[in-house]
Amino acid sequence: MAEATTKLATVTGSGNPATLSFTSISQSYDDLIVMGIGADTSTAAAQLYIDIQFYNDTGSNYCYGNGSVTTSNTRGIAVEGNQTQIRTHQPGSQNSEEAFGFLYMYIPRYTTTSYAKQVWFSDGFVCQQNGTQSTNVYAAWGVWNNTAAINEIDLKCLFGTFKTESKFTLYGVKNS
Repeated sequence: MAEATTKLATVTGSGNPATLSFTSISQSYDDLIVMGIGADTSTAAAQLYIDIQFYNDTGSNYCYGNGSVTTSNTRGIAVEGNQTQIRTHQPGSQNSEEAFGFLYMYIPRYTTTSYAKQVWFSDGFVCQQNGTQSTNVYAAWGVWNNTAAINEIDLKCLFGTFKTESKFTLYGVKNS
């Protein structure tokens, strides 16, 4: 259980960037937390994605899975291996202008160089399209199959760019 949490950095969608990055992450904490809201400017779909990468690694070193449920009682499970990212969800601009998704990501023992890194996250958003509203919620997990300590986290829009109001904050966690 976390005994102390320290805000390390905040990144925003100011200027509509395609990538938001936390760089030069301090190695003096036990775990990391990323929390925030985001939305994509693309009109490709109502549901779009944020791709997460660590340490600027674009190789096929990631796997992830998620379970989902919507207010229309649609449920699903997705599992992906040998990917170039961990993929999570956010609303696209086919939603109403107010639609923003949330992301909560927990990364335990990010400084260890003894084993691959685990990630637990939850995300979701309210989808408003063609007069119909549904809520999409995901519980997910991922692995970065690399023993390097995490010193960079990149959040990338798969289709467009982050809306200006997007905002994510990185926290360091001390467990003792």
